[in-house]
Amino acid sequence: MSATSNEFDGIPVEATNLPLSLPVHVRAAALEYAYMGVKLSKHLNRYAGFPQPQPLDVADIALDPSHAAELLRAEWGLSDRPVHSMMRLLETAGVRVFSLSQEQAEVSTFSFMWEGVPYVFLQTGRDAVAQRFSLASELGHLAMHATDTEPVGTLRRIEEAKDFGRAFLMPPCALYAHGSTWTSRDVISASSRYKAPMEELLHHLHTLGVINNHQKTEIATDIKGNRPSCPVERSEHLQRVRLHTLREAARKVGINVATASEYLRDLTIRSI
Repeated sequence: MSATSNEFDGIPVEATNLPLSLPVHVRAAALEYAYMGVKLSKHLNRYAGFPQPQPLDVADIALDPSHAAELLRAEWGLSDRPVHSMMRLLETAGVRVFSLSQEQAEVSTFSFMWEGVPYVFLQTGRDAVAQRFSLASELGHLAMHATDTEPVGTLRRIEEAKDFGRAFLMPPCALYAHGSTWTSRDVISASSRYKAPMEELLHHLHTLGVINNHQKTEIATDIKGNRPSCPVERSEHLQRVRLHTLREAARKVGINVATASEYLRDLTIRSI
């Protein structure tokens, strides 16, 4: 999934984790959008002050997605505490997070490495808790699949990234410590504590063997309609970008300022 620039302009699909099931024209449009985003990022860096990328790849030592999540949590000193802000955590690690445009409705959040810099293009405008899980899953792709020779957009690789996301947001050691007496109230409480989707928590608990099939079905029925909430996470670095800066960067990239503002949509408090 890692790539460097070469004689052609553009990002090859194999450098990303775009699902292989997407129509070719949809993937091509997403890749073109991402490539313009990379160029825009370079011009915005002077003002946004993006941190230098930290090493994220643990594929050579991780035994499985859960272990990969454990390794990164330990590296960043998170212990088994809830992650306060996935956006801030990724940006601190040097990941550039940008919004997908509204025209990319068919495309889910995706990521890739380009010239040594990790990028995430986030499908915004959704539930804030779901966006946190998307960011955690994309971190999984970057941590496990950046140097992968297997196509990353396969269902197997996508599920591995989700497994990483569950383990990263909801550390297994903390869930095991609770024991096997999980109730609907416990699931609602833990989902709110970790700011993670309830269905992902239930899946995680079942995979870990903490609850059985009967418990999973019973709790899922009982909590139907309950959804955890949390504030939308914003980009601390993109907040620094002002309109005149964005206009100048857009001109250098060769796009209009309205198109450039799509990359920042929903990631800043104010409208650009």
